[in-house]
Amino acid sequence: MRAVDTLIADALTRTARAAQMLGARVVLTGIRPEVARALIELGADLTGIVTMGTLQSGIAYALGPTERPRVAR
Repeated sequence: MRAVDTLIADALTRTARAAQMLGARVVLTGIRPEVARALIELGADLTGIVTMGTLQSGIAYALGPTERPRVAR
């Protein structure tokens, strides 16, 4: 198992925030359960970031209507 440390979690969330500041809708896909657990345990703030289980579901979300927010809270 690859370790997810605070530096990686911070880089991921900072990158997502930077993209949002530029007007992008951020959709994270394919995060393995152990990585998701590590992000939560490290206290990574995913508020406002859409998460989907697979790339296929992320693409479907991105191409679908914008009225379906599935956002981490």
